Amino acid sequence: PLSGVAGSQPFRLVVHTNALVQMDFHAHLMLSEVIGLLGGLWDADSRVLTVARAFVCDALESADAHTNVEMDPGSELVVRQQIADAGLRVVGWYHSHPTFRPDPSIIDIENQTAYQKLFRDDASAEEPFVGAIVAPYDPELPGPLSALNWFRVARSAVDRGHPKRLAVEAVPDHALPPADQLALLLLLDAAHTLKHRAALEEAWRPSSTELRALKMAASLALRMPWLARAETETETETVAETDAAGASADAGADVADAGADAGAAATVSSACLAAGRRAARDPFLAALCSRFSVGVFRPGADVAVLDSVYAAYFARWAAQ
Repeated sequence: PLSGVAGSQPFRLVVHTNALVQMDFHAHLMLSEVIGLLGGLWDADSRVLTVARAFVCDALESADAHTNVEMDPGSELVVRQQIADAGLRVVGWYHSHPTFRPDPSIIDIENQTAYQKLFRDDASAEEPFVGAIVAPYDPELPGPLSALNWFRVARSAVDRGHPKRLAVEAVPDHALPPADQLALLLLLDAAHTLKHRAALEEAWRPSSTELRALKMAASLALRMPWLARAETETETETVAETDAAGASADAGADVADAGADAGAAATVSSACLAAGRRAARDPFLAALCSRFSVGVFRPGADVAVLDSVYAAYFARWAAQ
């Protein structure tokens, strides 16, 4: 970014982790594409574009909703006002590719081009507007963390009209505000009545027994830096394969993948174990998981099992 080389990224892109959590959460709820706007700030002097929050928008009904999405114009106006009321400006949009790679389609490129022109900053002669694509259930994912692609459409003479992947700097938030927690949980509750909702208590891909609910919780946990904060301990604790297997059996088939990874690794750092415990007790993740009733989330399930499952995910993520 800002190298001055033809075709290079013309501004730094800084994204708050809570915006990632919000987009990822929304994307997991539907097997049709979802859509929303991104609120943030644009500093023309330093050429820094900051994405602070994601705002959910309604999508228009369409026959190809699983592979295409169009924002409801009325919803867009309402959300743009919400962004302004929050003291932010519209700096981007996001949508999902539910079960396939987050590569921009021709329609995505056309939409991004139109948005860049609409939100052009004449004072800096720049187009501070980005696109994000979330892929929650791409069967090629190496783990539970959803794929996320940030892009813009180039306008230089050498690559005009081509989508360009953006380099991103993450700003770690320290918590998800209670109002945002409530808004996301209400969004989940409302999704139960929608036509293309994702059945979260079913497996998320054919090659796995891992449920969408567990995959979703793990992906969100990996985007919450306050769960994985550095520990003072540096030692590692050995996790026997029999313990991991026992945890999988007790929790149900949906945690077989995570249990296998924990057993294969044989050791999980104390930081990952602590992160797992924090994830299992995080108020937002706990409220989310209380809405499910299978596997590790079933009523009366041992929270220590969930500790181990989250820890296995953190260990696998750290090893990648």
